[in-house]
Amino acid sequence: MVKALTAEDAQTDSGRHEDSLGVDLLACLAHDLRQPISSATAAMYGLVGSDWSTQPNRQELYTVAFESMATMSALVDQLLDLSRIEFGAVGARLAPVALATVVLEAIEELRLGPSDISLDFPPHEVSVLADAALLKRVIVNTLSNAHRYSPAGGRITVRFSDESGTGTLSVIDHGPGIPAQDLHHLFTRFWRSDSATLPGSGLGSYLSRRFVEMMGGAIDAFETHGGGLTVRIVLGSASRHPTGRALCTAPFVRPTD
Repeated sequence: MVKALTAEDAQTDSGRHEDSLGVDLLACLAHDLRQPISSATAAMYGLVGSDWSTQPNRQELYTVAFESMATMSALVDQLLDLSRIEFGAVGARLAPVALATVVLEAIEELRLGPSDISLDFPPHEVSVLADAALLKRVIVNTLSNAHRYSPAGGRITVRFSDESGTGTLSVIDHGPGIPAQDLHHLFTRFWRSDSATLPGSGLGSYLSRRFVEMMGGAIDAFETHGGGLTVRIVLGSASRHPTGRALCTAPFVRPTD
């Protein structure tokens, strides 16, 4: 009887969790898709319903439509990731990964240039045990948030080191930061600071935490000295190979279409 009740209770708790997740997902969809859909619709209406020969701002309308579609695509990707994680459909395949390589790939994907970011890498290659695809997504999300909240002309610093059997990657910005009393909420599902001024789902940081934990690591955040936010990712160190600074200081250029 006890076993039966325990199994029934577990099933009930699982059902409640699924119901709660479903409600949260619907709320997120309703709230965060409204703005990009409205913006894209207005932009496309302006393009379709006007005389092209007298449309001086059509490039601006194209940009609004494109950015709105990209926002919706990113949100849908995050929601799919969330559902896969919550129901155990995502796993990490660990292997040695060079941090410099993944960081540079993330920078290229985000189309950031030297005016946006500075790199502080050690003179040797730092490798960690990670799933390269998941780690890249964590870094892309972290860099994207730092860039969005950095002041005009501000630069993000990416710094990493290896010591005591771990590899540590820090993303440092000098934006508005997060109130100290709210820092422990940062990696909670759907959480957004009351002081946040930009739209967002509150999913990116939560997914980053889950991905890092899948790789056996840890992620936290604290105030940057002088103001801003520093996000620190710690993973198990895979190896340390003297390679000079060629890889670490290889120039990166903002990609062109």
